[in-house]
Amino acid sequence: MTYEPGELKVVTYKNGKEWATANMRTAGVPSTLLMTPDRPRISADGHDLFFVTVRITDQDGLTVPRANDRIRFTLDGPGSRLETNVIAMRTLRRDGRVTS
Repeated sequence: MTYEPGELKVVTYKNGKEWATANMRTAGVPSTLLMTPDRPRISADGHDLFFVTVRITDQDGLTVPRANDRIRFTLDGPGSRLETNVIAMRTLRRDGRVTS
């Protein structure tokens, strides 16, 4: 099969009737950083911890899986950054290993 940009749609049937669908579209060029915290509020007690997921998206909000733009994180105000863990869009196998 030769790669072509576009849309892939999967339809699942159960007992002969359409049961579920999913689509995936090819992402465009990177245009936006989308930051999503794991919850809307944290306690300002000096002990709370939260995670922020950062995605590189195109103009339609689709994640650009092969974007390799360098991102620098800084923090202003009280608080500290414990770690920045970059996970590229890769496949996590059942044995826990990550493949490209």
